[in-house]
Amino acid sequence: MFRFMRRSFGLSVAQWRRTLLFQADQSGHALLETALLFTILPFLFLGVSEFSEADMLSRRLDEAAGKSADLVARMDNVSESELNALKDNLINELMRPFPTEGFGLTLTSVVTDQDGRSTVNWSHSRGGSQAARTTGADVVLPAGLAEQSTSVIMAESASRFASTFGTMIVGARTISAVSYSAPRRGGQVEMRP
Repeated sequence: MFRFMRRSFGLSVAQWRRTLLFQADQSGHALLETALLFTILPFLFLGVSEFSEADMLSRRLDEAAGKSADLVARMDNVSESELNALKDNLINELMRPFPTEGFGLTLTSVVTDQDGRSTVNWSHSRGGSQAARTTGADVVLPAGLAEQSTSVIMAESASRFASTFGTMIVGARTISAVSYSAPRRGGQVEMRP
């Protein structure tokens, strides 16, 4: 057999034996695999950490929008000072441990007329870069919400997310959420001065 290999590959018997021993020796494989793993593992850990932090902020924004819309929908009427207090007190607690400097909340009363056209009755914005919607502007509601002669409270929350480590998610991103709630006590929630 060695004569055949020596003729085929031009190797001496000693060289061929060393080649076979080299192939059988796998003591360095674990070291090589460990070195590869430890170069990839920190980036994997940081990436998972950043995406889970962004997901947690997204869930907090969903909760903030949902609770805000629900609380306003339980009232007959509301004032701007009450809406400011809602954002400043309740939302600050819901958003912890995230900073609330870049957090914005817009609450809008959307009224749908008999023709099925949805428009802004009133809108209030607090914080962030979001502006209040213009009274009388058209609003596109999700299918099933725009019933004739009804009203809905729409809460839009948004926040700037900047990754702690900045390895996978580089730069600040805006994450937002929208929630809708029907008024509980009457046709619509009025804005009082």
